[in-house]
Amino acid sequence: MTVAVDIFEQIGGYKFIAMTGAYNLCSDNKSLSMHLKGRKTNLLTITLDEHDTYIMHFRKYKESDLTVKDVAKFEGVYAEDLQRIFTETTGLLTNLF
Repeated sequence: MTVAVDIFEQIGGYKFIAMTGAYNLCSDNKSLSMHLKGRKTNLLTITLDEHDTYIMHFRKYKESDLTVKDVAKFEGVYAEDLQRIFTETTGLLTNLF
């Protein structure tokens, strides 16, 4: 659970939730997953890898036909780049600054 808490804090914590509308946050021992209210992508999983960097996997789930499509995957992401990559991929801001 500590890895998921660290990821949550590094991506912006509750300010991130307020700005993006992320919901249904789920975790396991190495990752944090969430649903997003976006048009480009609506599923995100951030996983800690063996190099102490992150993998960000963006997907699009279509409820109408129950399909999941890969949108983007970034490997070797440093903590300080999580918010930037999130914004570039989704178009959603993670803070007001």
